[in-house]
This record gives sequence, structure tokens and C-alpha cells, in this order.
Amino acid sequence: MNQADIDFYKTCPTIDGLLFFIDHEFKGSFELPGVESLPELISGYLGPKLKGSDRVDDGVTTVSMPDLKNITSGGILFGYIDNLTSISFP
Repeated sequence: MNQADIDFYKTCPTIDGLLFFIDHEFKGSFELPGVESLPELISGYLGPKLKGSDRVDDGVTTVSMPDLKNITSGGILFGYIDNLTSISFP
């Protein structure tokens, strides 16, 4: 996900589907105003990095969704993100 993707989603108050995820290769602050409803929000991995693994560690540092009001089907999962320092929801 890059800035063009984020700018597109800002225009969608409701995002439908199975889930919404912050890509493993995203780096920096993730801010998504304007979105009020998501099915599920995921960032990171379900388990720790195993020795010898070549997976890319997530680079997201902060997550802010100031207009989020509703998660419709799943929940919110942030897992094994070493650089994450702040999460902000209403």
C-alpha cells in the first residue's frame, strides 16, 4: 500500500470485503481519515519471526484512523510489529 492507495480509501466511508490490511512493506505512519467502517483490520504477523525466516518485518510506525466507528465482521489484529509506537482510534 502506498500513498495513492491511502488517498483512494480516504474517499470510502465504508469498506466492505473480508478484511483490510496494512501491507507488510508499508513503512512509516499510516493515517486513514474518512473511513468509518471496516470488516476487519490487520497489520503484522500471527507469530514471531522464526530463525532463518526471510519474511519482511513490518515497517509501520503509527496507525491512526480518526473517523473509524465500526468493525463489522472480525476485529483488529496487530501482531509482531517491532516499530509500532502508537495506535489511535476514536
